[in-house]
Amino acid sequence: MSELSIIIGLSAGRDSRGALAALRDASPRLFTFVRSKDAKSSDSPDSRVASDLARICNLNLEIVRLPSPARLDETTTGFASAFRRNTGYVRGSNSGWIKHFADGPTNDLVFIRGYGGEIMRGFYREIQEISPKSLAHLYDVNAGSRLTRDRFKTFIDVAKWHENRLYDYGLADIFYWEHRMGVWGASALAESDMAFRSVACYNSRNLFMAFLGLPEEHRNTSALFEEATCRLAPEFADTPYES
Repeated sequence: MSELSIIIGLSAGRDSRGALAALRDASPRLFTFVRSKDAKSSDSPDSRVASDLARICNLNLEIVRLPSPARLDETTTGFASAFRRNTGYVRGSNSGWIKHFADGPTNDLVFIRGYGGEIMRGFYREIQEISPKSLAHLYDVNAGSRLTRDRFKTFIDVAKWHENRLYDYGLADIFYWEHRMGVWGASALAESDMAFRSVACYNSRNLFMAFLGLPEEHRNTSALFEEATCRLAPEFADTPYES
């Protein structure tokens, strides 16, 4: 079996930069994608920041150009249909960049997805009460619809979200792991699994213990997360975040 190589998708945000800071010495393959009319543009906030980070690391960056909106014939292909089935019909028509890599040789690649870092920064604000209405409002996708609230009622029942079972754990953190990463995160990994092996970058008990134990006023900003990234890669400090 050949040795696996790392591939990282870069954006202008924090999680992917933290992944690159930790893994840059492994000379990962880097990419980002840009959506534009007729897929002609290579320029976006993500591509500009990603290009700067790649240059600093002396690594090449592949910019995948995608049409926006996706062409209708691209949403009706066999690949697009398999994509929707594989991701539970919740990832829309986001199959363009996946197909780009699925069409090439990727057997020796492992995709390190920058997922999980949000929880270290206190991604969700405080949950005031355990109710379908409050969770739907927090998730903020069709929050007022009966369908969304009914689904959250089922979630509360199945996950046994009751006051006497939560033992003073932070509801927002539990919500992140049991809902966001169990639904959105899982489907995102299933998405990229169509092209290559996929692993969530921030998947360390030691990291979570360190960050989840911080006072809320520190977790509710990105300052400490950004500082950790800069300690791993001080040369990234002058590249601003765009998202």
